[in-house]
Amino acid sequence: MRKYALLLVVMATSLFLFGCAEKNPASPDMAVTDLAATGAEKSLTEAGAANATYEIIVENLTPATGPGASQPFSPPILATHRGNMHVFEAGKYASSALSMVAEDAIGGPLLEMLNGSDRVHGVAAGDGVVFPGSETRLEIEARPGFWSLSLVFMLVNTNDAFGGLDGVKLPTHGEMTYMVHAWDAGSELNTELMTDIPGPCCGSPGMGTDEEKVISHHMGIMGTGDLAAATYGWEGPVARVTVRRID
Repeated sequence: MRKYALLLVVMATSLFLFGCAEKNPASPDMAVTDLAATGAEKSLTEAGAANATYEIIVENLTPATGPGASQPFSPPILATHRGNMHVFEAGKYASSALSMVAEDAIGGPLLEMLNGSDRVHGVAAGDGVVFPGSETRLEIEARPGFWSLSLVFMLVNTNDAFGGLDGVKLPTHGEMTYMVHAWDAGSELNTELMTDIPGPCCGSPGMGTDEEKVISHHMGIMGTGDLAAATYGWEGPVARVTVRRID
């Protein structure tokens, strides 16, 4: 088993604590490709725009059913960064830091990675769980050359499902809204067993069976293990994310 850190899951309050762990050291820490600035990033850079502040609103659209309220989200992690990097990328293997978020809501290593990268300008993290039907609001800063936004959070009553945005362009003014679907990190088998899942449904952090697949769209709760699809499943987008320039 490659996960050594334990996530504290408190059933009554469903609060999650960020920690540190090691897993799959062969995985890249971050998928990076050499891409030229395009679109909004290029136009803002050429215009010599000043620093900008954005409000990010993350709404949980999953059904409010079952113990632990279906699919609470772990505290979201956000970054503004250059266009030539990815916090995650569909069709690529998840980094060890992203896998820790997707499997056990452990955000410390990803936050450390982002804060230490010269491709990142702003980093922000939520301070609590986002329950179905509720939202959380965060603020983050961007500056010329760093007009891309990425965001990740775990669907905590799953093996390794996460929601996220991969390098979307920040609006020059006003706001943009994104409907976010769930991703499968591909790093843990989707057993849907209570002994493998950290959320309030199950209380089993740091467990699960390793898998080595690429990031792909998540199929949802299939009812193949202990979790009933009618209680813990979802259809369509799991979150609505609004990105609003506020300065």
